[in-house]
Amino acid sequence: MAALPRRALDSGPGTLLDLFGGVSDALIGVTVLLFVVYYLLVDGDALVAWIDRTAPVDAETSARLWSELDRITWGVVVGNVAIAVVQGVLTGGVFAVVGVSNVVFWIVVTTLLSLLPLIGASVVWIPMAAFLFLSGRPVDAVVVAVFGATVISLSDNYLRPVVTGHEAHVSPGLMVLGIFGGVLAFGFVGLFVGPIALAFAKVLVEAVVDERAAGAAGPAE
Repeated sequence: MAALPRRALDSGPGTLLDLFGGVSDALIGVTVLLFVVYYLLVDGDALVAWIDRTAPVDAETSARLWSELDRITWGVVVGNVAIAVVQGVLTGGVFAVVGVSNVVFWIVVTTLLSLLPLIGASVVWIPMAAFLFLSGRPVDAVVVAVFGATVISLSDNYLRPVVTGHEAHVSPGLMVLGIFGGVLAFGFVGLFVGPIALAFAKVLVEAVVDERAAGAAGPAE
């Protein structure tokens, strides 16, 4: 029996280190993302002009690619905001059902936190479920915990690819690969970069194929 407490003590520091490492990775990802966004806003026009000068494509193809990239990026942004609002409303709804006060406040807080991956709505409904249980309301705690785990948190996985793909005019299946592949490859930043990069790669391949087809058809005419 002594082996169990010893094993728990041995695993405790490792778990804390893993948790600290995850938080550190998230903070580093957020910092990098903020720096990239800042310098894109400051020097974005110069970067676009440089790419237009150096890219081995004609002006029409370049304009098409920029238009597609703008649409895909907008779709990812709209998808993230829409999912955050949905999770905020769902959290506020279950809180209202169990009698939690200040529902509007919790909706706003959950929506803002849901915009941050690796944080999300769970940091609101999990503590609330624990608080309700410790306050002598186990039934309400179970309702919040079950609804949070099966509806609120899972809504991200199901709705994000659909909403993002619809706004970006890209297959939800491709969005799923971009989202989860981006997270696995790049961590926090990959949630945004992954679907944009994969969807834009698809558009780029289509543009290259169309350009080759047009070039092949030219001499025949």
